[in-house]
Amino acid sequence: MACSDRPIVVRNVHDGGQCIYVKCLMDGQPSKWLVDTGSSVNLLNTTVYSSLCSTVKPILQPCGVDLLAADGKTKLDVSGQAKLTVQMGEDEYDVSVVAADLGDLDGILGMAFILDWSLL
Repeated sequence: MACSDRPIVVRNVHDGGQCIYVKCLMDGQPSKWLVDTGSSVNLLNTTVYSSLCSTVKPILQPCGVDLLAADGKTKLDVSGQAKLTVQMGEDEYDVSVVAADLGDLDGILGMAFILDWSLL
């Protein structure tokens, strides 16, 4: 498998640290999700959600929680929550997500995903 075909990508960030991203497909559209053990939920950028084909796009349900950005102060603009199918490599996962404005991130896989799929 060529490096560009690997589903997991490690990126260096500006402060000398590293982040782990997972390459995913939703409705055949590629996206990269940050793996974030500090997030209790999975998040999908509202722009990515909006770009999904209407035949596979689940209807967002109300989300009764307030979510904060990594700085612990900034409230995220949440649109709702849904469950969708995400393909990672050869595997497909049903993922519960909260749709929110994530800036330049496509999505965040939080502890909900890690625990739901017994990855730890």
